[in-house]
Amino acid sequence: MSYTYSMHTLKKAHSRKYHAVKDYIKGRIIAGQYKPGDRIESEDALTKIMGLSRSSVREGLSELEFEGVIDIVHGKGTFIREKKTAAGTIAYVFSRVESEAYDNPYYGGVFAGVEEEAKRTGINIQYRSYGRQEILDASAVPHVFDLPSIFVSFFPRSFIERALASQIPFATIDILHEGLSFPSVVSDCFAMARDAVRYLISKGHRRIAHVAGNLLEYSGTERLAGYKAALQEHDIEFDERLVFEGAFTWESGYHAAKLMYPRLKEFSAVYFSGDTMALAAMQYFYKMGVRIPDDVSIIGNDDIAASSQPLYSLTTMRIDTREMGCAAYGLLKERMNGGTAMPVVRIPGTLIERATVKTL
Repeated sequence: MSYTYSMHTLKKAHSRKYHAVKDYIKGRIIAGQYKPGDRIESEDALTKIMGLSRSSVREGLSELEFEGVIDIVHGKGTFIREKKTAAGTIAYVFSRVESEAYDNPYYGGVFAGVEEEAKRTGINIQYRSYGRQEILDASAVPHVFDLPSIFVSFFPRSFIERALASQIPFATIDILHEGLSFPSVVSDCFAMARDAVRYLISKGHRRIAHVAGNLLEYSGTERLAGYKAALQEHDIEFDERLVFEGAFTWESGYHAAKLMYPRLKEFSAVYFSGDTMALAAMQYFYKMGVRIPDDVSIIGNDDIAASSQPLYSLTTMRIDTREMGCAAYGLLKERMNGGTAMPVVRIPGTLIERATVKTL
């Protein structure tokens, strides 16, 4: 009996503690000390201010998020939720030109960034997507330019021209077209590819193959250009026979590995334009008894979640895809608020050294 009473008492005490967190935050909102969009104190700061445990603070914040008072944004902090405006919905328009699949891990991070910022500012997202044939047959894309939009992945020039003519506010991710000005966020593909190949060269590799991404896309063409530039810097002759066609998909990486396997003596390292292709190729190589990095060194690009798993431990170039989504949302909000600038924001990459590159 006494044990039951004690547990009940403890639960009530815990409830009072996390309710104190809620009362503190709501009280500051009512007093005008917190305004919509403001970033509030960190969990550490709240534990010190209120003399509570981290678990009590965290539970109180979770309750406030559930009630729609705050938004907890990964890697950025906790914010007072903004009220919805008249323009309460945007469109996230995704091109599946690389694949008919929706689960591309690179763009999963991008969407998470857009979603976090939209949630924080009280904006709803309407998700739209188009498949490969719809995109490549540009006139067949049935898109209606009726909402402020973020266009993601590959959209042809004609589509972007239609978007500009519609005068809707929009921003893009991983889209550039020469001669057209529009707000865009892109990974710094040229620099990442150049740095990846420079790294291989610094390890003594001079015969370096490349599995390209989709060359319809900015990412594919820029990474190929960066690969070529690094070779040229070090007086290494470009050999088009060492460039294998890919499409940023698992299937294309696996197929490229099949083509490379009989020719492994022609190169000592491979730069893959995307991690998904690199991991697929590694699976094929493992099946065929190829040792990585002893028989061939591999470096990827993007640092998707699976790349760090012990089975792969892939050396790669990391890009903060979540930050890309956040930045694109910021550009869209500027346009929605009447801004006229057409910036191109380039998100840099970072080399992540793991276990797939050896020194010759």
